[in-house]
Amino acid sequence: MTLFILKSSPCSIRRVNLSHNMKQKTKKRLFSASVTAFTACFFAAAAYTGKLLSSVRDGIDRLPNDFTITAHTGANKTEMNTLNSLSVSLESSADIAEIDLNFTRDGTPVLSHNTPEDGCPLLADAFKIVSENATKKINVDVKTTAFLGKVPEIAEKTGIPDRIFFTGIELKDIDAVRTKAPGLMYYLNYKPDRTRLDEKDYLLELVKTVKDAGAVGLNISLKYSSDKLVRVFHENGLLVSVWTANSVTDMLRVLKTAPDNITTKRPDVLSAVIDFLK
Repeated sequence: MTLFILKSSPCSIRRVNLSHNMKQKTKKRLFSASVTAFTACFFAAAAYTGKLLSSVRDGIDRLPNDFTITAHTGANKTEMNTLNSLSVSLESSADIAEIDLNFTRDGTPVLSHNTPEDGCPLLADAFKIVSENATKKINVDVKTTAFLGKVPEIAEKTGIPDRIFFTGIELKDIDAVRTKAPGLMYYLNYKPDRTRLDEKDYLLELVKTVKDAGAVGLNISLKYSSDKLVRVFHENGLLVSVWTANSVTDMLRVLKTAPDNITTKRPDVLSAVIDFLK
């Protein structure tokens, strides 16, 4: 017969083949070892969970007063970069709705992550929908800066220039943003060195990079978010926005660091998690 018995780690197992006459003896030993292992694993998990929730609650307590949740395009199981997705995001508990910005060959701004195809929604129609909501903002994730100058023009026509900001802006895009869309707020997309996130000197260098770029803060993947990074940026008057926390596990991980914004495809879940743990 084939049974599973514990290895040196209380939560791991290995397979062995046993002869029939050892069956009863092995069953007793296996049962006893399994009970011991389960108990050890249970209490270890409980201790870890308690410690995790304590650190998450501490992070929630430190969230900035103007903390925001951004609904990633395609939030709440909608199709990405559609007007319906935008409307659903604006109706959710999120404070901000995200769209991807691209341009057709003739320079028309449209909602598209990749090279635009026929039928992509117009940016003008998206801004009109936002204008009909009195409070929420829109995060324009820039995929190319080729015709970026058309964005502030459309924003002025729809009356929402103060409710728009850019993400997706890398260091190579700074001159284009400053020239084509002066006055519009933007975050710097950047990939920090993960091995140096605990080094204050490195983080201060990163602060200088963001300030020199004229950005209001850093827009980073959740894998780069750290408590120390957020604290150093806040001490220097900069914001930190983190993407994209979709699972509850990732939400908890990011909440521990107390950033200014979290982007997610599940804004209502994130909002509920925060309310539950307050």
